[in-house]
Amino acid sequence: MTEPTCDERIDEQLADRNRSIDTLIDYVSGVDATDADDLSPEDLKTLQDHGVEPDADGWIAGDDVQRALDEWPADIDTKTIRTVTILLSGGGPQDQFELDYDEDGDLIVGRYRFLDWYDGATRRLSSDRAQLVADTFGVYLEGLDV
Repeated sequence: MTEPTCDERIDEQLADRNRSIDTLIDYVSGVDATDADDLSPEDLKTLQDHGVEPDADGWIAGDDVQRALDEWPADIDTKTIRTVTILLSGGGPQDQFELDYDEDGDLIVGRYRFLDWYDGATRRLSSDRAQLVADTFGVYLEGLDV
């Protein structure tokens, strides 16, 4: 049996991350402490997954939750990414290619977006296809200070 692909796993992973963020925010926002007995089992598990445990009296300190929230990201990396949008059709429906370039002007990823009223879908392009789109439409940023 093969492992599920990232595409098959992403929705569940995103829902879990959103639940974690919501739970941490709920118990840090202006709260000095929360009685662990008042927490749902899911919220308590989420807090424990982030290293927050009730104290000896069964309370969870808001400061402990804030510390967990501050320490959670493995890394926050700031990069400049320039997105070039190649609009193919402007409406009814709209479709476009988007090409992302790093600080050195190198193509890093491409997408195709199909947008209709209150709906939309995005597909990632293969590296070869993204480069072909860039070449076809004359988009070259290499060597530019972007």
